[in-house]
Amino acid sequence: MRARRLPLVSAILLLASLGSLPQDAVPSDGGASIAAHLPKAEILVTSDYHGERLLIYGMASPDTDVVVKLSSKRESVTYSRKGRVGLFWFSVGKVTFTNVPSMFKTKSTKPLDDILFPEEQIKYSLGKRGLIASIGTPDPATPPFLIEEMISTRVEDRLYSFHEGEVKRVKGNMFETSFYWPPKAPPGAYQIDTLAVRGGKVIGVDSELVKVEKVGVEAWVSGLASANGLLYGLIAVVVAMVSGLLVGLIFRGMGPGGKRSFSAH
Repeated sequence: MRARRLPLVSAILLLASLGSLPQDAVPSDGGASIAAHLPKAEILVTSDYHGERLLIYGMASPDTDVVVKLSSKRESVTYSRKGRVGLFWFSVGKVTFTNVPSMFKTKSTKPLDDILFPEEQIKYSLGKRGLIASIGTPDPATPPFLIEEMISTRVEDRLYSFHEGEVKRVKGNMFETSFYWPPKAPPGAYQIDTLAVRGGKVIGVDSELVKVEKVGVEAWVSGLASANGLLYGLIAVVVAMVSGLLVGLIFRGMGPGGKRSFSAH
């Protein structure tokens, strides 16, 4: 893939920033310096929003590898677990997961197992191994594989991804990558951590925030749901009934599609 050229002004500012990095980006043990920049730090969600791609670029010592992680606020989520009974799918129980990010993505210059010790991946919650280790369940009897199944459903929705070798080095110390921002990602503040790696360990970190905000009709609907739940509920019921009738008329006779193991509440 042909590397994109960095805007000249942004590149100059980025070079200047190396002299004033955050304290956690310059390790006290003489490790590597690293700095990242987001050309766009705000995403506006409108009624015709269909997702977009967020570019990230920066500078890191040439003797390091780079890992970039996009993550959000973590929360508890409950899923209905589905199971097949004969020819049909039914809810066969519920399972709750704790410390779950609504969106989680990582990219790196090389495969994580080639550049980072497993304990470092877990410590900094990097890649699939780090994510699995950070998610818990209130019920100790919950089978561990269910965490992986839950992660798989979010990978299908493009909310989670784990891509290795997609942080590209360009022009010496500079690097670049990008993340796809899916329409299903909820509004709020997201954090992007860029980590310098050497000798199997993280030796430098730089962090940036991205704000996702609904505007226009989307903001009005969201505000209505918060301020007047009853009116929003009535509108939602009417819309659902009309949509159901239309779908029934258009797709009458079509068979059911594929089923997932989980459905979120």
